[in-house]
Formats: sequence, structure tokens, C-alpha cells
Amino acid sequence: SALAGEFSNALSLAIAIARSKGEPLSARLTTKINSVSIQCTANRIGTISTCAQAIVDQAGEAAISLERLAALVSCFPPDAVVKIETAPSFASVVSGGSRSRLSSIPLSDLPSAAVIHDATGHIQIGGANLLTMLEPLSAADTGRARSYLAGVFWHSVDALLVAISTDGVKLIRTEFVAEPFSK
Repeated sequence: SALAGEFSNALSLAIAIARSKGEPLSARLTTKINSVSIQCTANRIGTISTCAQAIVDQAGEAAISLERLAALVSCFPPDAVVKIETAPSFASVVSGGSRSRLSSIPLSDLPSAAVIHDATGHIQIGGANLLTMLEPLSAADTGRARSYLAGVFWHSVDALLVAISTDGVKLIRTEFVAEPFSK
């Protein structure tokens, strides 16, 4: 169980990895002691993990459509309590008198989370700043021939964390003040 506003904000961060409406995204929901972790992986971009405070009745893990879950949760008032109950083939999303059912996705069908073996930097940032740093994704190249242009380049410039992406024609750059990340 989680407050709809907080859960919706966490889902919005996870869905920020979406490149286009054609690529379906799945959310891996994993319960922790007092939160639910939401992980979304886009095959050509990477992985976003976020979490929302929750009351966990029973530990577990499930996968469902990120877009459908986000659309459903966003319809509830921010202070409404949303409860997710899972079964082998579906998840029930309950709030007040509303009860909806979403199909489950087998966990084995989810793409593997992106793993960085030799990290060049590490930084922890808030949700609003993450969205700022993902804005350049709209300029990233979606063609298969230039996969090196498919992501967003993050680096530190003086006291700024800068994000840049291009498809060879358009270029988008965003920044905000942050601790050093990577040169």
C-alpha cells in the first residue's frame, strides 16, 4: 500500500526512460521493508530504479505494464491509498471503491537491468533533477547504425552536472548545480 501521489511520482521517474510510444515498458515492482522499488529497463537506453514509501503486508515481486500502471495510479487523488495485490497472472490495483486488474508479465520476460562494471563516476540526485538530466533523450539517435548516439552523456563541468544528447542534427544540453560526477 502506498499514497497515490508518491507512487505516481516514482512511476513518472521510471517512465522517463521511454524513448517512443512504440516500445512497451514493464515495471518490476519489488517490496522492501517499508518501500516498493520500481525498476524499468529500456533495451537500448539503460535502467532507471526508483522507490516509494509503502506498507508491505507480504514481501514479493511482480512485473506489469509501466504505462498502464502509471496511467491508473495518476487518476487517484494524491492522498488516496493504493494497494497492489498480485496473483500468478494478474495484479489488482485497489483504492477506495475502485478495483482494477492488470495482466502480469513473467519476470523471466523482463530485460536484464543495465550493469556498469567499471564506473567512471557516481552521483545521487533528486527526482526533479533526474528529469532535467533525461530531457536530452528526445534528441538521441533512434537509428541502429549509430548506437553511440543513442544515449545521454553526463559529465561535470566546474560546479555543473551537464547532460548532452544528439542525433547528428539536433542537440540538447541541460545542466544543474551538483557535486562532481565525472570529468
